[in-house]
Amino acid sequence: MFTWLKGSQSWTNVAQGNSALSIISSFKSLLFCILLSMQAAVVIAAPAAELALTDSERQWLNENPTVSFTGDPNWLPYEAFDANGEYIGIVAEHLKLISKISGISFDISPSATWTESTEKAKSGMVDILSETDDSDLKSHLVFSNSYLSNPIVIAMHNRENYVESISVVKDRKLALIRDYGYASKIRRQYPDIDFITVDDIQDGLLAVSTGEVDALLCTLALCSYTIAELGLNNVRIVGKTEFDTKLALGVQKQLPELVSILNKVIDRISPGEQQVILDAWIRQKFAPKTDYALVFQVTAVALILLAIFIFWNRRLSQEVALRMSTEKELNQEMEKREAVSFELENQNAELERFAYTVSHDLKTPLVTIKGFVGLLGKDLDAGDMPRVADDIEKINGAADKMGTLLDDLLELGRIGRVIGDPVSCDLSEIAAQASQLIETQIVQLGIEIVIDDMPVVQGDKTRLTEVFQNLIENAIKFMGDQQEPRIHIGAVEKDGVICCYVKDNGIGLEARFQEQIFGLFERLSAEVGGTGVGLALVKRIIEVHGGKIWVESEGLGLGSTFWFTLAKAT
Repeated sequence: MFTWLKGSQSWTNVAQGNSALSIISSFKSLLFCILLSMQAAVVIAAPAAELALTDSERQWLNENPTVSFTGDPNWLPYEAFDANGEYIGIVAEHLKLISKISGISFDISPSATWTESTEKAKSGMVDILSETDDSDLKSHLVFSNSYLSNPIVIAMHNRENYVESISVVKDRKLALIRDYGYASKIRRQYPDIDFITVDDIQDGLLAVSTGEVDALLCTLALCSYTIAELGLNNVRIVGKTEFDTKLALGVQKQLPELVSILNKVIDRISPGEQQVILDAWIRQKFAPKTDYALVFQVTAVALILLAIFIFWNRRLSQEVALRMSTEKELNQEMEKREAVSFELENQNAELERFAYTVSHDLKTPLVTIKGFVGLLGKDLDAGDMPRVADDIEKINGAADKMGTLLDDLLELGRIGRVIGDPVSCDLSEIAAQASQLIETQIVQLGIEIVIDDMPVVQGDKTRLTEVFQNLIENAIKFMGDQQEPRIHIGAVEKDGVICCYVKDNGIGLEARFQEQIFGLFERLSAEVGGTGVGLALVKRIIEVHGGKIWVESEGLGLGSTFWFTLAKAT
């Protein structure tokens, strides 16, 4: 199952990020002018064999090559029927994958409303209904394994502060969308709240915008997508709830073979295939409308970023000129030109990633600064000096966060350009030096550090010290409440390559996060400090040294082991 919410983006960021996203998207556009349904007649024997189906399941597939299906007509980016009656959205793309893997053909039955879709399922007019696994339709349908998860969030007017939970706003006018599966679960959990029912997401968000209701509870993806589509600049996500919703397929009870087949197919869908679908519907179709008035308010920040880019390009030009001069002196013009060309390609790729990540993660402090500047004016007019001091403190905190992000990003950008000549490095000594740099934390937390005898490698000693320091700090951050915290550092040789490891007995890591944690700004917990750049920095250093890095963990509570490879000293 794939969860759509990047670890680097804390809930406070989500609550504050809607309006600034449109600004940064506009600025990005100034800098960078930026599969098929199978025929029902296809033989299903081959994919069925790959799925390890039972004889009864194969027979059922051969006898039932087509099944009827319906979903929500107004639930983008998850699903909808367009003006031509075509079924579109994230769920629709998953159906294409299911069809491709299993050979099942889906006969889509369009509906005008969600209520109409649920009535079709109740009356047996369709075989499958796209629903959530907490649906009230369990008396009529059997549900497949869930394949996509999304949290339930709180949308309110943009003048509202961060909301920690539903209990904080229980005395306000709260709205839920009619017939949505998670609504009944929320009502049961909060029986004392008289929730208002709205017909659909558009009605709910418009009611928040006009003040008819104070808050709407809905899924993160649907809420963010619709706010952007409607251009509601006075509505934003202010917090999350303890609830989430998991997408599944509701199947008529008389079709147990179909449920079993769908479960096997869902288990075959990889996170990579799901990410392709989410990228198409979240990054491309999720394009907020630009607030040009707000763009002018961040012109100063835009100019600073432009200055950084110009400085970077000039540095690159100087380096190219220096390399060309060296080529002529050493009569190795062709070899040097190839090296310069390769370097330029890497730097251009870094420049593009830098522009995207800056525009992505600076939105939170920008929104905070803008919001509290407005509040500062109001509080000054009202003569509320304690609130004025609080506003100034929030603005300073946001500015400090922006400065830290820029420092980390510039340090990340230097890897690959600023690196010393390779020298012989004793890994045991380097690991010991790295642990000494953070000795205060280690002693305070009573952590046992074990460093084995490790071989000598060729590399940049300063950068390799940064690798060990970042990995040890990461282990400390995610040690949890371990009573006997321990970090073990060592290395083994495999096929002529040195494989180093930093192993801890901390909280561990789920398999679905083991690749994404090395991405820029990826943070798995908002409660843990840092900018989300540390592991990306480590990955870049190891790659510049010609190695690779990965993490292994048997699961939550079982610790983690970070592995990386280095070339053996010759």
